[in-house]
Amino acid sequence: MQTEQTRGVVERLAQVFTTRRVSIIDETVAETVQCHSLAAGGPTGREMYRQLISWVENTVGDARWEVLSLLADGDQAMLHVRLSGRHTGYFLGVPPTGREFSAEQVYIYRVRDGMVTDYWLVRDDVEALLQIGAISPPWQRARPA
Repeated sequence: MQTEQTRGVVERLAQVFTTRRVSIIDETVAETVQCHSLAAGGPTGREMYRQLISWVENTVGDARWEVLSLLADGDQAMLHVRLSGRHTGYFLGVPPTGREFSAEQVYIYRVRDGMVTDYWLVRDDVEALLQIGAISPPWQRARPA
């Protein structure tokens, strides 16, 4: 039963990305949710999740989220998604390039009492930076000046 509840909560939360309905955050994310992957000093709790959605909207024009897989076991679930769109805002210090990109992300959630209480995030920022032209592929050697 717990696995099914966990899966249901995370499926509902994934709709925040695909529909941009931030009200779903209040239904699925605990007020004191802990992100174990972001640097200290930033927003916390539900506000952190709201700001994540806002950041994507301001950074990725025509943002599209595709759920690639969702696995659940007990109180934990793993959500594998692909974010695609156009680079229209500052991304890791890189000014907008207007280039299209697509990069995968993995979220790991812990669900207790029907709410996400903890999550971990792994993003493929290197792939995004390659596609927007901010860095060169490792197989291209730098040429001396």
